[in-house]
Order: sequence, then C-alpha cells, then structure tokens
Amino acid sequence: MGPDLTTVYLGLDLRNPVIASASPLTGDIDGLRALAARGGRYRGSAATQWCGEDGVWRDVWLSRTPPAAARVAVMHADYDHPIIEVATMIEYGQRGGLWASHPSVMLAKCAEA
Repeated sequence: MGPDLTTVYLGLDLRNPVIASASPLTGDIDGLRALAARGGRYRGSAATQWCGEDGVWRDVWLSRTPPAAARVAVMHADYDHPIIEVATMIEYGQRGGLWASHPSVMLAKCAEA
C-alpha cells in the first residue's frame, strides 16, 4: 500500500494520549482491496449479507436497528471455495461517527477486511 491519503491513515484516538502516541497506520477497505489485487490471487468478493438477532441472512439491510452480523465471501486463486468471514456488531461495533449513521456499511467493511 502506498502513502496515499485515501488508503492509509493514522488511527489516532485523541481521547487517550497513551493510545494516540502509539497509534498504528491503518488501511481503509479500498486500500486493502488494491493490495490484495496487486498480489494477483484476489478474485473479488461476493455480495455482503447481513443478519439480525433472528439469525436470518439478508442481501440488503433495511431495518432501522443495526444488524447483528455481516458476512462476505472472498475468492482467492489458491482455494476451490470462497473464504467466508463474519463480523459481529458485538465484536466490531462502535458508538458514534459512521458507526452510528451507517452501521451496516461499517460492519460489512470489517467482514471483508
């Protein structure tokens, strides 16, 4: 990943000076996709699915309440089957910012990353 400001940024938490002083560089989802594509084995990803507390997976999230989980299947040249990753709101969800206004999008990014 190059030092392009749209793909790499410093993950500062200014509320905590100890964490802010040791914050790592973080890649956004577009940068991670580009890095995977450069390796030549990334074959794309399938459409994201979300589920609520009921455990039913859906192709689109229309509820006003955040999804309980998101999953994404990523295709890789070295594997016969897609790699399926699940991210749960309990593990990844945060309060405020984009998590408050776009929880389904943020959770999908975590699953794909």
